[in-house]
Amino acid sequence: MKAFDHSASNIKCNKAGRTLQRVPIRESFSKAVDDDEITEDTLRQIFSELTKGKDGQKGAYDSCEDLFKAFDADKDDVLVKSELVTLFETAGHTPEQATRLADALLEFYDNDSNGLKHREFNAVCKGCRQGA
Repeated sequence: MKAFDHSASNIKCNKAGRTLQRVPIRESFSKAVDDDEITEDTLRQIFSELTKGKDGQKGAYDSCEDLFKAFDADKDDVLVKSELVTLFETAGHTPEQATRLADALLEFYDNDSNGLKHREFNAVCKGCRQGA
């Protein structure tokens, strides 16, 4: 999978020779995305599991900042739709689900329609409400 391979090269863990591992998604997330029920809460929960983990396991990323940097492929300090799609695919979603999640994320949090900047990304990543 090309997007997955590209994102693996940006991941912090590769410095130590580790490879990126897919984060298994909960069935309820997959069903919510497939059933057209994407909410801010669904997005925040996905980001929470990526950074904080679940069920006592460590998250795949140490912080929101690490997550942002891992997927900012062009290092312009803005996450655009294609980078967000890669993020969601890496989190275990299908390409179709990842695209829908990226669209929803941009709709909820991209205040200026130019991609997610650190402040906007941190709002969802840290569990803040839209526009916070």
